[in-house]
This record gives sequence, structure tokens and C-alpha cells, in this order.
Amino acid sequence: MALLQFQAQLCEAIKKEGIEIGEEFKADAWIPYCAVAQEVPKTRMAEAFCVLRDLKLPVSGYAMDIGLVEFSPVREHFSFGLGNTVEA
Repeated sequence: MALLQFQAQLCEAIKKEGIEIGEEFKADAWIPYCAVAQEVPKTRMAEAFCVLRDLKLPVSGYAMDIGLVEFSPVREHFSFGLGNTVEA
């Protein structure tokens, strides 16, 4: 399932529970992203760009769980598996 399709289904399920979703997280406004590196030291910036340059896009994968994480520092509040039986 595409990430945007999953987001739309998640929003619909949350709405059915009577929970209000902020405008920025609704399916028609939300933009999926995945931060792969943050706070890269200046001394390693060239190396980081070389890794990105060689990355083959798009990257595909599957979701195994979903959770609520506070950042920074990272603190997981809760998570639960999505029932995916695919092995890594």
C-alpha cells in the first residue's frame, strides 16, 4: 500500500473515533518524509552527500508498526504492530 493511501485510511479511522486531526496532518495536506540524517557534522557533509548521490530512488519497503515518538531526544510514547508477516 502506498504511504499516502495508508495516511488517508489512518485519517479516516481516526475520524471515525471522533478524534480531530490537525489540518497539516490530513491526507490532502500531509507530505510524507523520512529524515535519514540530522545534525551531520560539517566535517562529514561531503561524505553524506556522496551517500545520497548514490542512493537509488524510489526506495520501497513495508510498514511493520506505527507509533508516537517525541523528538529530540527520541522518546517512544507507544507503538503497535500492523500485522505484517513479511520477514526482513
